[in-house]
This record gives sequence, C-alpha cells and structure tokens, in this order.
Amino acid sequence: MKDISFKFIKWNFPVFICFIIAVCIILHQIEKRNQLSTMKKIGRQVTCQTATALEHWIEDQINILKLIAHDKRIVEACKHPENIEK
Repeated sequence: MKDISFKFIKWNFPVFICFIIAVCIILHQIEKRNQLSTMKKIGRQVTCQTATALEHWIEDQINILKLIAHDKRIVEACKHPENIEK
C-alpha cells in the first residue's frame, strides 16, 4: 500500500507542478493584458487633460496679448523705446 501511494505521488507530483505553472502563466498573461489596457486608458486621459490645459493656457496668453495691445502706454513704449520716461 505504501509503495502504491509513493508511486502515485511520484507520478502525479510533476503533473501537479506543471498544472500550477500553467495556471500561473495564464493568470500572469490575463493580468498583464488588464494592466496594459488600464495604462492605455490612463495615458489617453492624461493626454486629453494636458491638451485641454495647454489650449486654455494658449487662450489666456492670447487674451493677455490682446489686453497689452490695446493699452496705449504699451503701444507708445513700443513706438518710442528710447523714451524711458513714459
């Protein structure tokens, strides 16, 4: 009886180890795919947020330039840069 149990364990142990390794590989691949998908989604979100922030910044810069361009003191200073009093 002892001999049969040992043979059973001896032959099934490698099968069990191969099964565990196969399950680990499959789980690793599934998790890797899920993580890549999540990272791509996060990357798209960050890219969209950055693009929106840059668009707002450019709009703000244009608005500031328009304000500066309509200020007569700035226009005069640009026309006559040698005149430091104004």
